[in-house]
Amino acid sequence: MKIEELNRFITDYLRRNVTIVGDLRTAPWIYMDYPRYDATFPRISVTHTSAPTEPIGIGHEGLYFNISYDIDIWIKKGNFYTIDGKKYTGSSLRDYLTDLVVRKLILNNPPIYGYDGSTIAATPRQYFKTQGIYDIKIDGMSSVPYDDEYEIFRKTISITLTIAQEVS
Repeated sequence: MKIEELNRFITDYLRRNVTIVGDLRTAPWIYMDYPRYDATFPRISVTHTSAPTEPIGIGHEGLYFNISYDIDIWIKKGNFYTIDGKKYTGSSLRDYLTDLVVRKLILNNPPIYGYDGSTIAATPRQYFKTQGIYDIKIDGMSSVPYDDEYEIFRKTISITLTIAQEVS
């Protein structure tokens, strides 16, 4: 899988599986790369950051590609959602969405849905393997200081996807 295809894959996966109950927006809110400051919020951005390689092993002509991404959750001051009777706003909404993204990436939260609502895999790991992704891991999370000028709360989730590829 090429980097461009992987970028689209991870963004589409999050679009299908990270939803906010009661969100009435019809346009996507998860994008590749960073949003403009005049965009609508909340927003999630997926940014490719690096892709180091390493040999699979002695006598094997393949490489592991460890492709890293930053997934940023952006919340504008004043954004709020009531989920299961609890109101989330500011940093609490940012943290709620961060937890939701992490759960959808690494935990066995069945099932994984297609755009038409059909079940396409029992767990995230099974689905990723069908796409040639050998492993996924969360490298870390960090909160970005509140941006007073643009009134934005933000958190970054750093992940690595591992793909094995033959070298010919």
